[in-house]
Amino acid sequence: MALFPEHRHEMERFQRIDLPADQAETLRRLQDVDVPLTLHWQWDYTLGEDHLKALYEKGKSGQWNAQTDVDWSVPLADGDWLANPESSILANVLSIVGRDEATRKQAVVDEIGFTMSQLLHGEQAALQLTAQLVNAIPDMDAKFYAASQVVDEARHCEVFASFLERKVGHIDPIDPVLKHLLDQLLSAAEWWKKAVGMQVLFEGVALGVFAGLEQNVRNPLLRDILRRVTIDEARHAAFGFHSLKRQLPHLSSVERDQLEDWTFEILECLFNSSGKGMTELLGPKYGLDPFRLLRGTLRSDGWKWSQMYLYNHTVLPNLKNLGILTERTRRGYVGLGLLPDA
Repeated sequence: MALFPEHRHEMERFQRIDLPADQAETLRRLQDVDVPLTLHWQWDYTLGEDHLKALYEKGKSGQWNAQTDVDWSVPLADGDWLANPESSILANVLSIVGRDEATRKQAVVDEIGFTMSQLLHGEQAALQLTAQLVNAIPDMDAKFYAASQVVDEARHCEVFASFLERKVGHIDPIDPVLKHLLDQLLSAAEWWKKAVGMQVLFEGVALGVFAGLEQNVRNPLLRDILRRVTIDEARHAAFGFHSLKRQLPHLSSVERDQLEDWTFEILECLFNSSGKGMTELLGPKYGLDPFRLLRGTLRSDGWKWSQMYLYNHTVLPNLKNLGILTERTRRGYVGLGLLPDA
């Protein structure tokens, strides 16, 4: 069953999710989440799984300091474009309506600032969820790696917050639908739902976002931050894949069906809500109607390609390899346009 069924309408083949302002603000303000968590003791301290052991060693050797290893003296843009203007929805629209170059350059900064803000909020969720996995995941080698990931996620929160506060000047609020989805992961009772939701879905989408940004960002400071975080995130996605590959075969058929349906439900809501938060927040700042801006965005070939890229970069391949995307649920992914109708 789709999330937010009463707040959906069709727009350019997408099911857009329109939350009333008061409900959106309520979701943002919800800071205390009830988390039913089972702590799992493990008396076998052997680090026996080669893939996880190797990831743990890479995690230890790959640590970096967000304050001393990053050159914060590099200015944000120094009069140049922060990223290629053709990669920016706002910059492209403002060019069409005849706005000057300085305005379009600032729009690129604002659009990347919004994206980085959402990534920051997602990193905080990853920080808290990975700490849950240290308690709940069964095997000791997985606990060890999850503990190293907690440190990574704290560093990512630190470096993104520092970039936004020092260079952009502010942090945008979390998108309310994203907040609700992250709360679903944090409050899930089963560790394997948490792991699939964060390590496969959200970490996978983040890798696609980072890859797209790295291709288009011109600023050396931001490129360095993205490069460092991407290396960490690739380990995280690999950890999620290998730990789940070992544990998912032990689920019952009922649990497997439940996981497949829950995974698609989260992915479908994330997919159909993308783009809306940015157009609502930044459209009015530049004199653009948010509804028309969103409709134009959804119609563009560039947007459709970017969404395919995000989900096919890491997410869908890992879901297929883990056996979570099956013939039983394939029609749903076809309906979103993420898989061919064959």
